[in-house]
Amino acid sequence: MEANPREIITLIIENVNGVEASRVAPSFEQSGLSSMALTLQPDRFSDDLVHSNHYLWPTLQEMIDGNQRLVVFMDDKADTSQVPYILPEWDHVVEIPYANIDPVEQFPCNQDRPHDSVPRDLVVMNHFTYHRTADELYHFGLL
Repeated sequence: MEANPREIITLIIENVNGVEASRVAPSFEQSGLSSMALTLQPDRFSDDLVHSNHYLWPTLQEMIDGNQRLVVFMDDKADTSQVPYILPEWDHVVEIPYANIDPVEQFPCNQDRPHDSVPRDLVVMNHFTYHRTADELYHFGLL
């Protein structure tokens, strides 16, 4: 990140083991990444529910100028009162369904997670396709 001071990175931690954010934080601190990680400040000027949990996101330029260029989300066990730069993913992000559909034009775009209708500021688009090799097709009995 030091070599690319105008780039912003988003990291989504899929916490399949349910590890507390406070146990993940030392890795960020030891690597020096915690000083570059975005910490959201409550938006004291707006009651507009369009903003996730009353947080107003900075612009990309503000993130670059403030050297807060790493955005970290964790899907489970994030606690900003303990680790303010590990953000709870589902407070800020919606995700469309995982899909490996062919043709690509048939990808669904409806909200999959979280299972509610609360607006959030960011969207993860799970649009990807698989291209099976002959070995994989043989292994799965498709050849």
